[in-house]
Amino acid sequence: MSEIRTIEGIYLFDSSGKTIYSNYLEGFDKKVTSIVAFENALISRCKNDNKNETSGMFTLGPYIVGYKTQADVTYTLIAHDTENEEIVWDTLIHLVDAVLRTFKNSVSSANLLAHYDLLLLCVDAIIDNGIIFDDDMYSINKRISATSEGMTQPSQSKASDLSSGPGVSSSVMNAAKGFMSKFFG
Repeated sequence: MSEIRTIEGIYLFDSSGKTIYSNYLEGFDKKVTSIVAFENALISRCKNDNKNETSGMFTLGPYIVGYKTQADVTYTLIAHDTENEEIVWDTLIHLVDAVLRTFKNSVSSANLLAHYDLLLLCVDAIIDNGIIFDDDMYSINKRISATSEGMTQPSQSKASDLSSGPGVSSSVMNAAKGFMSKFFG
């Protein structure tokens, strides 16, 4: 029987350091002094320590962090330092690829926020409650396209047009709308 692989957190931020998406395992806030301080250290390491790199791995306290920057978005996965780095890296690449495919290579922080429901769908297709759910790109893409069928696609709407379609629960849409209201009042 294979070992269950877990991710402690997912954090996406834009080129100015503003949060696009963050999700941590329950209890993660008790493991770090402050989530905000942890995220600031994460941004600093991704942006400053690795000025010439757009992707990589590093340690931050008892965690390993994989990061990849695409357009103006930096994707990070945080795992405990006992986790297999290759698994973390592969999961990160799958997440970035799923977002790129779903957003038809039109990935920007504004587009991800405008279509937050699709971003949530991409994350949920790969990682569920910290557990790496799938690592096969074919099945990930198939699950995303089947669930998002009928949903508003990035090329078809504006930031203010978040409409739910088949396969999107009202709780996901309410979470997305709540997150959007924080940024756009």
